[in-house]
This record gives sequence, C-alpha cells and structure tokens, in this order.
Amino acid sequence: MKKVIDIKSLIIGVLVTALAFTIIGARGKNSANFDAITAKAIRIVNQKGKVVAILASNSEGNMLEIRNGKGKIMADLINDPVVTALTLYNGEEKPAVILMGTPLGGGLMAYNMNGQIVATLGSHKAGGGGFWINNQQGKEVITLQSNKASGGGFWINNQYGKIVARLQSIEDGSGGLCICNHQGKEVVTLQSNKGGGGGLFIFNQHGKRVATLQSNKDDDGMIVLFDRYGDLGWSEIGKR
Repeated sequence: MKKVIDIKSLIIGVLVTALAFTIIGARGKNSANFDAITAKAIRIVNQKGKVVAILASNSEGNMLEIRNGKGKIMADLINDPVVTALTLYNGEEKPAVILMGTPLGGGLMAYNMNGQIVATLGSHKAGGGGFWINNQQGKEVITLQSNKASGGGFWINNQYGKIVARLQSIEDGSGGLCICNHQGKEVVTLQSNKGGGGGLFIFNQHGKRVATLQSNKDDDGMIVLFDRYGDLGWSEIGKR
C-alpha cells in the first residue's frame, strides 16, 4: 500500500531541520558579522561573565563606560545637552582626570586620591584661559590666567584662600606687583605710574596709603609719607 506524502509537512520538516542546524552552528561560533545593530544598550562581558564595557543611550544623552576585570569603572565618556566629558578613574572608582567641554569652553581637571580637585586647565567666563592649582583641601593656592584688561596675571593664595601676592598687567598696558597680608588686604604695591615711571606704595593694615617712593611728572625721585589716616604728612623731591 503506497503512502501519500504530505508536501506541506515535508517542507515544514526541512525548514525546521535547517533552522536547528543553523542554531547549533551559531552556538558553536565565537564571532559573527553584522551590517547594523540597533539597541538602546550594549553590554560586553569577559570570559568570566563580568561586564567590562557598556554603551548606552537615553533621553538625556549617551554613555560609554569601560570597566576592569573586577567590574570597577576605569573610564567613561558621557554627553548630554550641555556637557561632554571624558573621566578616568583610579582603582577606588574615584575620578582622577576629567576632560570636558561646555558651551562656555573646555577644561581639564586633575584630582587627588581623596577626590579633591588639585589642578585645572581651562577657559573662564571672560573668554580667556587659565591654570589653577589647589592644595590638598581643595583650596585654590595658585592662579595663572588672562585678566579683564586682556593681559596676564599670576596670583598666590594662602591656605585659607586669601590672595597674598599678585603679579599682573594693568589697563594702561604696564605691570604691577602687589603683596597682601594674611587677610588678603593690599600692603605693598610696586608698579609703573601714569607718567611711565615706577612707584612703590605702602599701605597700613586698614588699607590707608602711608608711604610712596616714585618718580614724578618731571622724572625726578619723590618720597611722600602719610599719616595713619592717609593724609599727607611729609614729602621730598630728589631734584637739587
């Protein structure tokens, strides 16, 4: 007695068999080629199943995260509508270096092992550039940057964040050196004057000028002393 072969069943059987061989073959392969992958997140694991890289995107921005074999974050690259930043981490997953860009400019920040910023290189609000160094408590102690007069300036602060020395250009294009007391008040200034000569100016702790040594409009030397209130007390010109 002849058996009637169902063509539809035969085709389904062939397709199922082919699919089974395809799945088995895919499981045995270590790599594959794709023209495109579309996903909201991709996680890459090592041979032990630990996540070592994450590429993800959401409504706020995008993120690429790199981890070591123990699963600790070593680096990440993120961007959102305002900031794009690359962060490198130390072994304790604390930021060590951050490189970032914003609509106002860019910056590079270095951190110590306690997570405090100790150095910054970047642009500032006035549109110029600057370099800032902090102590271990995060207080700014050294500043090198352009100033409002489009010249340069160098500032030294004490451990409390008060300016104790300042070297900078001033609006007329000349330079000046200022020494301050522990409260940040100006006590000594050395700078050029309007006549193009030089001058030394001394102030008391209340900010009152008490002595000057400078060249006058005739290019002669001049000494002037003031009382504690800043009123003229005595003066002498070096001209014979």
